[in-house]
Amino acid sequence: LLAVALLGIQLITEEQSAGMLMILRVSERGRHETVLAKLAVGLIATTVLCTLFTGGSLLVLALKIGLHGWNLPIQMIETMQLCPLAITVGEGVLLSLLVQILTSFAFLAIVMLLSVLLKHPLAIFASVIAVIGVNFAVANYNFFDGYSFFKNINLFWCLDGTRILSVFRGVRLFDRCFALIPTWLVLYLLLVILSGTASI
Repeated sequence: LLAVALLGIQLITEEQSAGMLMILRVSERGRHETVLAKLAVGLIATTVLCTLFTGGSLLVLALKIGLHGWNLPIQMIETMQLCPLAITVGEGVLLSLLVQILTSFAFLAIVMLLSVLLKHPLAIFASVIAVIGVNFAVANYNFFDGYSFFKNINLFWCLDGTRILSVFRGVRLFDRCFALIPTWLVLYLLLVILSGTASI
């Protein structure tokens, strides 16, 4: 999260501090194209970061116990026995990586929006640390029960892609229960779209 936060801040504050952001935003094609280009760079960067972290974890596993059985059902892994999806171990690793990428990208879009709105570097850093701190607290302390929307959709739990896949989870929202995976997907796509649109 810290690496993604620094990237999101860097994408905006460099041009902002040099006075170039306003010039770009009022140019003929600069407003939309600049934000879309920054989001594209952010998506590529978060994909690379998440792939490196996942690759590092797989490398450690390969050195410790070896990697085999990619075509076996994911339920063959002890911690994934209750996974509701009919997928293989390899597909589970890929799906977990995609969850991490979308979650990281949504966080980057939020950081970019904060950077555009707050302008002052200290205020930006403070707000980003606050977002991370609140999500960490919600993930690790019992402020909400296990079915809570905030508990299940927070950044730290969603960055652990295997947790979303490990068992069917319901999320309580408006006195109804929704499956976690589609709820997560809709919410984080909305976060990307709204944050990106508001940054324009």
